[in-house]
Amino acid sequence: MGCDNGDDIVLSLQKNIGYTFRNRELAREALTHASHSNDKAELPCNERLEFLGDAVLQIIISSHLFNTYSDMAEGQLSRVRAAVVSAPSLKKVADTINLSRCIALGNGMEQSGGRGNANILADAVEAVLAAIYLDSGLDRAREFILPLLQPAIEAAAVTGIQWDSKTRLQEMLQKNGDIRIEYMLDEMSGPAHDRQFTVSVLVEGQKLAQGQGKKKKDAQQDAARRAVELLESSNDESGLKLAPQKT
Repeated sequence: MGCDNGDDIVLSLQKNIGYTFRNRELAREALTHASHSNDKAELPCNERLEFLGDAVLQIIISSHLFNTYSDMAEGQLSRVRAAVVSAPSLKKVADTINLSRCIALGNGMEQSGGRGNANILADAVEAVLAAIYLDSGLDRAREFILPLLQPAIEAAAVTGIQWDSKTRLQEMLQKNGDIRIEYMLDEMSGPAHDRQFTVSVLVEGQKLAQGQGKKKKDAQQDAARRAVELLESSNDESGLKLAPQKT
């Protein structure tokens, strides 16, 4: 069940997030779902604040990723940001601040389990973010949301780096022409339920690095990651004085 009235939900929200609104009407609007607004036509719903909050969240996360992960390519940054601002990620934020108890829902939505709906909770997080932004500015909005999303940011960044290694290696080697990159299975060991794959990455037939993993694709990514590290640490980015493959 949620809070009983508008004053209760604002007080509960402020306690949960450690922030006191100068303009409580912004907080009430952020917590009012469209279904509740439809039941009580005089109350504005949080859809407009959600719209603004989405933009505020995008700039906060984009700026943070840009400044924190200076080696990430544009594609990686985009994928990490998408994971961080997704509904499942924002629902975890809502759960952390116990936001579900503070949202004002219509009777029908309440009865249908809307209080646990990931999209409703994610939208409410964005609306609350927008309300803080309008109440106190971008810096205060950043102070509110970044700590709550830090676990998601770190997890998405690790995944983004790991799973983009093959693409990164290809970009590094083929920027001046076509280079032949191959992945060769060296060894498969262990029982069926606990396989260990060892894979080498070959560039123009020369072994550049070796990786391991529980799956073949994981071993390929590990080999590519090690190859990228090798090339980045060498004075000559190609590492092996490789020339483009002649056609």
